[in-house]
Amino acid sequence: MRERTPFPKDLIARLPNLKLLLTTGLRNNSLDLGFFKEQSIPVAGTADKSTGTQVGTNSTTEHCVTLVLALARGIARDDAAVKAGLWQTGFAT
Repeated sequence: MRERTPFPKDLIARLPNLKLLLTTGLRNNSLDLGFFKEQSIPVAGTADKSTGTQVGTNSTTEHCVTLVLALARGIARDDAAVKAGLWQTGFAT
């Protein structure tokens, strides 16, 4: 999620399967970090250039999101199948 996206406690309470909140920045004033800690939900994010941190840290978040999407879409499984000569016969789901 973007660092400016509101994420109030009542929304967190409606997401019982939330295991991690990953943001593209660490300056989200709408996050109640204490509540996340009480719920044992880690909050992770990349720092931004304005705080003097290393340029390019957003790529970490982008990489994590890409890995989640690849897992959800079965990219690794399909890649291994193609390399083993097992061509996909239908559309990816």
